[in-house]
Parts: sequence; structure tokens; C-alpha cells
Amino acid sequence: KNSPPKLGGVPEGGGSVSNPSNNQPKKQLTPELLDLKKAIKRGAYNTLQGEVSATKLVETAKPTMDTLVAPLLPRVGIVSLVGSSDSGKSSLLRGLALAVASGAEEWLSLPLRSHHQSALYISTEDDEDAIATLLHKQNQELGLTKGDLAGLKFLFDVENLTLRLELMLSERPVDLIVVDAFSDLYRGSM
Repeated sequence: KNSPPKLGGVPEGGGSVSNPSNNQPKKQLTPELLDLKKAIKRGAYNTLQGEVSATKLVETAKPTMDTLVAPLLPRVGIVSLVGSSDSGKSSLLRGLALAVASGAEEWLSLPLRSHHQSALYISTEDDEDAIATLLHKQNQELGLTKGDLAGLKFLFDVENLTLRLELMLSERPVDLIVVDAFSDLYRGSM
């Protein structure tokens, strides 16, 4: 009877891992990993933190994902829009924020499902004057009213952003937060 291959697992009796596909010497586990292995064996720590089996995920899956823009953008999570400079990313995202705030039923011919008709746009590249001009141009085409625009808020000062966001969102939920540009706020590894 063939036993299933081990995929990078720790052998039952030892503290080293070998790669059966080549004959390299076994690597010793770090003391931290050995302590974790011992804790798992004695039942003090019964699973790796955050580990969820594929079986459980499949069994608990919803038939469809809840989306803000079907089937493109999930309602919950982080999505990145990446492209070269001056390719229209900011205009596209401002258009999405305007559609969400105005309660539009579609965006780019895709179903739009906003619950709060509220969006927050954090701008690190354009100041208030630039955004005012850009919004005016976009709105000339869209013809939105002051009421349609009321649900769209902008932040230009990003000092203490995380704390401010927590406070703002506790008082007023939003359907969409745009961070333009994310790389201006978070540098290095995350």
C-alpha cells in the first residue's frame, strides 16, 4: 500500500525535515518550531493560528460572493488597481466613488450594490483644488445633484489616518474607501 507523500511536513519522530526528491542532508528545525511541534503533540496548541482546512472552506462557502460591483469587486476586502502613471486609475476610482455615493445601479455597465450610498476617497497625490477641478469636469458629464454628491467625502490630511478612519467609520459606515495612492502611505514590507 502506497502512503501519501509528505508535503514539507515534519516527520513523526524527529526534528528535521528532508526533501526526498534530492539527497541533501536534513535541516534542523529552529527551537521555536520544535517548541510549537511539542505543544501541538501534547494538545496545548491544536492547530496553527489562522489555519483553516479546504474541506471546511468548501462546506461553508456561500453560493456567490457578496460584491459591491458584480462580479468585479468584493464587498469586503482589499483590491488594488495598478497601472502606469497617468493611465486613468484615479479618474476611474473617482467615477466609482461618485457612482456609489449617488446610488447608481450600475457602474461601467456592471451591477453596483451600495448599501449606504457612501464613499470615502483618501487623496495623497491631488490637493483640494485639483480634486475640485477634476470632480467638476467629471460631474459635467454625469450631471449629479448636490444630494447625489453628499455621500462622497474626501480626506487630504493623512496624519493619524488609521485612528481617524476607525472613528469616522464607527460614526458613518461606507461602501467604499479609495486610497489614492496606497504606496504614498505604506512603504516597505507589510
